[in-house]
Amino acid sequence: ETRAGAAVAAVVEGFRARFGRAGAGESSPAQPTASPSPRGTDRTPASPRFGGVFAHQPANATGLGDDDDPGLRSFVEDFHSRVWITYRRGFPQIGGGTYTTDAGWGCTLRSGQMLLANALQSHFFGRQWRWEIGSGGGSAGQAHSSTEGTGVGHGAGTGAGAAAGVASLLQRWDSGWNGADRSDAVAENVSVRVSPADAAHVRLLGWFGDHPDLDSCPFSVHAIVDGWGADKPSVAAGRWLGPCVLAQGLAALVNSSRPGGVAAHVVAGKDGGFGGGAPTLYKSLVLKVAEEFANKASDGAKRRVDLPGAPFSTANGCEADPTWAPLVILVPLVLGLDRCVNPRYVTGIVRMLGLPQSVGILGGKPCASLYFVGAQDEELFYLDPHTVQVAVPLEQIWGCAQTGSPESGPFPTETYHCQSVLHMNARELDPSMVLGFYCRTRADFDSLCLELELPATRAGSTP
Repeated sequence: ETRAGAAVAAVVEGFRARFGRAGAGESSPAQPTASPSPRGTDRTPASPRFGGVFAHQPANATGLGDDDDPGLRSFVEDFHSRVWITYRRGFPQIGGGTYTTDAGWGCTLRSGQMLLANALQSHFFGRQWRWEIGSGGGSAGQAHSSTEGTGVGHGAGTGAGAAAGVASLLQRWDSGWNGADRSDAVAENVSVRVSPADAAHVRLLGWFGDHPDLDSCPFSVHAIVDGWGADKPSVAAGRWLGPCVLAQGLAALVNSSRPGGVAAHVVAGKDGGFGGGAPTLYKSLVLKVAEEFANKASDGAKRRVDLPGAPFSTANGCEADPTWAPLVILVPLVLGLDRCVNPRYVTGIVRMLGLPQSVGILGGKPCASLYFVGAQDEELFYLDPHTVQVAVPLEQIWGCAQTGSPESGPFPTETYHCQSVLHMNARELDPSMVLGFYCRTRADFDSLCLELELPATRAGSTP
């Protein structure tokens, strides 16, 4: 049985068992695994909220078993398509010291990278984009895209041959090739056809690689610690960083490189600070910020980056709105003064994860950062960074010539997609967290504001 098949079976069993508590996966040497424990209930479970709702169809209503449930299948495919970023070892020294791994101290950095990576994945590929590991078990996957009528077909790359094709395409992009002439790829003996969208996905992952070259890896841990955090005493290699502080760093990196025209905005409190209570999102201020970024000249960013070949790349001629820049909105919160979140906020947190604009929550349990992507009832689905993997060398990230060292070879795409679905009860959340939203258009933002106003009116005395 394959890892993906085993993961599906585990999730099905989890649904049947009504989502008992799962482990955090710190002890796993590779992919973390969920171990649901049965918990009795007489209530029909709610559909998972995952930036939308996946409707569960009971077997007695459809005539199908749980394994054939299209809602469950869509949920699992969506979860596996999320970018998973973990601890890495063996990368160039960071922080001016001897650290060559972030294991034990960089979990918040990795969770923040996941939130940003998945926001950018939605921007460049659309929310309906799907990835699955190649049937040959190699390092390249297949990109399944049916996003908003873009007409992007299925990627055909599987196995090591596809990975070599991805490397070839990326190397030619560095020489100015835009992916239009597919016949040259065949002439270069690329054994498996790889779509430009597949190659663009690899490049997106490369942006979060572990190397101090900011042009190659603008969102690396080196960029956070040695770049943005160089003049900040609270930011240092080997030191744990809180989510509310990291939100400011992520926004700074996005606004200095403007990937695909995307900008970022961190919602501040009434006192102008970040990470206290529940800050107010002022619609007029966000509209002003989005318009200012939309009108900034292309050279306003220090290192403007894009993904030619991605369905929604600006290089593909996607129209720009002069009054709105695609915006990642980060909302730092501290929901309670105890070790875990105030229970009265749980319903609102679950609701936020179900909004179409949601790109997840940067949060965790006390002393362990996690990236939350969806919920069902009070159970939160998450990706766990507490797995140590080998850092990907820069030559692999950019598809350059192989060096022959053990770490060189096809880009290990499968190490950026988790095959196990983990979950925990929302009442165990650490009160410090950052909500993430992505609004491609002004209409998306207007819709988000309407969605946020409803729970605000129901909250009563709760912020």
